[in-house]
Amino acid sequence: MGQVYKFNSPFVSISAADTVVIEYRTPNDKSAIVHLAALSQSSNDDTSDQIAFVVNRGTPSTAGTSVSAVGVNTQGASAAGTSSYGGTKAVSVEVLERFAANALSGWQYLPTPEFRWELKGGETIEILTAAAPASATSFSGSLTVEEIG
Repeated sequence: MGQVYKFNSPFVSISAADTVVIEYRTPNDKSAIVHLAALSQSSNDDTSDQIAFVVNRGTPSTAGTSVSAVGVNTQGASAAGTSSYGGTKAVSVEVLERFAANALSGWQYLPTPEFRWELKGGETIEILTAAAPASATSFSGSLTVEEIG
């Protein structure tokens, strides 16, 4: 088993399509497995809007603001990969998942081992809006990633 890290983005204001809530970039010399992905909403929005999201795997584009990693299985260990939010959509993407999240209840992906998303060295995984929401809202993202190699 490799090193496991958790990346948490702060709340990102969402009012347009292609807003990156959270992404993770694998270093060139390591691979990674995503064990958990989650989104939660923070606005005082009392409507239950359905917001369309997409999970992409691809070549990194312009990064947004950095997110620090928290070592899950080893205290004090630093992650080799990087995570950010608010950047631009990756290029040469492969769509892994499309889903709609209710603004009040969020979304969580906790797959069985056979369905975990895997990344090769130099790839990125990102969760971003697929369409503009009906009204502006804020979401935060969380990724639990195992780095291997």
